[in-house]
Amino acid sequence: MLRLLFVVLSVFVFGTAKAGPPLVTDDPGTADPGTWEFLPYATVASSDSGESYEFPAAELTYGAAPGVDMTLILPHVLTDPDTGDSESGFGNPTFEVKWLFVDSAELLLAVAPSVTVGLSDSDADKGLGDSQDSFNLPLLGEVPLGEQWRMFGSFTYVLVSGADDAVEYGLAVTRPVGQGADFLFEFSGSAEDDFGEAFLDARVGFTVGISERLTVLTAVGTGLVEPSGAESLDIDGYLGLVIAL
Repeated sequence: MLRLLFVVLSVFVFGTAKAGPPLVTDDPGTADPGTWEFLPYATVASSDSGESYEFPAAELTYGAAPGVDMTLILPHVLTDPDTGDSESGFGNPTFEVKWLFVDSAELLLAVAPSVTVGLSDSDADKGLGDSQDSFNLPLLGEVPLGEQWRMFGSFTYVLVSGADDAVEYGLAVTRPVGQGADFLFEFSGSAEDDFGEAFLDARVGFTVGISERLTVLTAVGTGLVEPSGAESLDIDGYLGLVIAL
């Protein structure tokens, strides 16, 4: 349940190389006021029980005001379990508002509350997402590390309707690796709200600007730690294209 909740929520928390996509860990950066960003993407995750995919899937972000943006995430999910039939359908939609309330050269801080809408019990039983609604309360921060590197992290308390609450956390670093390209690395995880039953994953990614309006996002990750008896993440992948409208 918690691994499923983490996978469902983390892919929704996904352009400066703005973090979030292709990582799970989000950063405090926001879209410029009055601008739109469209992000079609695809994901794949392989675990002990089979594979799951999100395709087609998309995020739409609007810069509502200086330091404030709004994002809507709509995924289409396909599951291919080792046993049983493959299923497909829409996954959990999420709506987020991000507010950058500290914006200085030494420190960025933001909050990004979001609502993830639960699916019907029948769709949840198919593995398309989670049946419970959740209200997510993340705190996002970023600091520079010298001239090239920067570090950002997030901590999220997840209020789950009708189930135990959870926490999600992530720490990531990034640096330029060429003209218009950035390297990213993160550790991210989730746990019950008492920090029992914890998961930890690692992920490496790149962002590559191919024009003024187009940026390619890609990442690959694997599970490092999971509770005894829990399903392990073998590998996951992300590919997206940020389109500045």
